Amino acid sequence: MFESLRHRNFRLLWIGSIFSYGGHWVQQATLGWVAYELTGSGSILGLILGIRAIPILLLAPVSGAAADRFNRRNLLAGTQLIYMLTTTAIGAAIFLHVLKTWHLFAYVLCTGVAHVFDRTARQAIVSDLVPAGSIVNAVALANIVFSLMRVISPAIAGYLLAWVGAAGNFFTQCLFYLLGMLTLLFIQAPVRIPRISKGSAWSNISAGMRYVMNDPTMRVVVLFNAIPFLLLTPIWSTLLPVFAQDVFKAGPQALGWLFAAVGSGGLAGGLLSAAWTHRDRVGWVQIAMHGLFCVSLLGVSLAPSLPIALPFVFLAGVAEIMTATVGQTVLQVAAPPDLRGRVLSILQLNPALISLGSVVAGAGSDLLGARGITAANGLLALAIGALIAWKSPGLRNLRLSHYTRRPES
Repeated sequence: MFESLRHRNFRLLWIGSIFSYGGHWVQQATLGWVAYELTGSGSILGLILGIRAIPILLLAPVSGAAADRFNRRNLLAGTQLIYMLTTTAIGAAIFLHVLKTWHLFAYVLCTGVAHVFDRTARQAIVSDLVPAGSIVNAVALANIVFSLMRVISPAIAGYLLAWVGAAGNFFTQCLFYLLGMLTLLFIQAPVRIPRISKGSAWSNISAGMRYVMNDPTMRVVVLFNAIPFLLLTPIWSTLLPVFAQDVFKAGPQALGWLFAAVGSGGLAGGLLSAAWTHRDRVGWVQIAMHGLFCVSLLGVSLAPSLPIALPFVFLAGVAEIMTATVGQTVLQVAAPPDLRGRVLSILQLNPALISLGSVVAGAGSDLLGARGITAANGLLALAIGALIAWKSPGLRNLRLSHYTRRPES
């Protein structure tokens, strides 16, 4: 299950990701607290957290070109440095009692830019650090780190706020990023340094987009992978508080259980993905996990009580991570090495789909109720997924061996 960790360079990347993702999720949990404490406005809080979508939409393709043009390890080290400097600045502003609202807007934009480049390069470098036969396992293990830190980091953030205050919290985040950068600097050859692409940055970006659009398998995998981010994942980011308070009438403890079930399911999904390293028919795995995701949300929408809803939430978390892992893995192994960063950068647009889907989910809950919009989204996603699977033999017949046996050029 952990075979990729035998490779020293990947092991360093994996350890560094623990620190980097840990800092990221602690930041996410802390930022909302600090922003609301500073402004007292839910609207401004939403704007501060929401503008992170701007760098994603503007720079995701650029991040792919950068990952294909430059040394990916050094690019990752640079993003950690940006995290460190900006986080230290906010911590100092809090400590000196000079923090202003515009500081938080600037901070979110700066770290948002770094995050886009970090995620693309971090995904693209995986295939540089392990043999082709270990890529599936390596991608799964990378997603385990992401899921694990998403579960435990908010709790860490809460304890840090209580123990060392908001300023100390941000200084601790800086330490996380420093450790993440140091582990990257210990990565040695045989890290592959991508060949510098000829032509302008725009022509490089366009080449990646054209490759995905002109390759039927890549096109359908990207489309299929986007459906959950638009229709299913926004349920977590928007409606779980509504389910806890209004549907199950159980208060904040229920919200904690719901989020814990999502995170635990994601961790289990990552472990299952790692265990299924050698499964070849990944097209059917993705179709099955998509169906499980949809059906699980239907179960949540129909559950009469919290204890009955929690197993469905857990299964949805499993399906969410496994679907994302399969999609990312296919793009990893199918993309030509010199286009890999640009192809993977398309996945960075998915968080923007979550933001759009959250708006629809929130408005839909006012019209149909939380149960109604959850059921509607689940049924719509199920219908779209079934239609794509029926119309696309390339997805049904997708095998990793078709790509992993292809020589790297």
